[in-house]
Order: sequence, then C-alpha cells, then structure tokens
Amino acid sequence: MTGLYRARHVTGGWTRIGAMFINRWFAPSVYVAQRLGFSRFGFGATLALSRDTL
Repeated sequence: MTGLYRARHVTGGWTRIGAMFINRWFAPSVYVAQRLGFSRFGFGATLALSRDTL
C-alpha cells in the first residue's frame, strides 16, 4: 500500500456517513485484499500519475 486512506468528516450528516464508509468498510477491505495477495490495484490520487512518473 502506497498511501493510507483515512476520512475525516467536516460538517453535516452526509460527510460523516462518507467518512464512516471509508474508515469502516473501504480501508479495511483494501487491507484484507492485500493480505490475501491481491496487491495490483490503485485508488484515487494514486491513479493520477503513471508508474514512470511516480
């Protein structure tokens, strides 16, 4: 994993729900996938750069 995902809500209920989704489902799912040997994927800002540029 090249970057840690952790969401923080700013204000409002919808941002809190979005942060909960990332912190309690998405991030742990990525960790489990990596532990099971599935490590050839990228998310969000990590896709903005090519491998050579990175």
